[in-house]
Amino acid sequence: MLAPVEPRQILQAGANCRDHVAEIVVSGSPAGNGGVWQRWLRPGDVLEAAISGIGAQRNTCVSGPVT
Repeated sequence: MLAPVEPRQILQAGANCRDHVAEIVVSGSPAGNGGVWQRWLRPGDVLEAAISGIGAQRNTCVSGPVT
């Protein structure tokens, strides 16, 4: 499911890493599903995004400084 990304999420991501062409920003549930279930992304969680005919991207969450 694709959902709009808040501009502040893009700004935060851009402040911490370099953007590349065709990059996918994964933020968990945009609707706040974590708030409903009290389950947030944690170090070690794996996120996978796939686009039919192109491929998949798999990332593991890591801890880092909160800015």
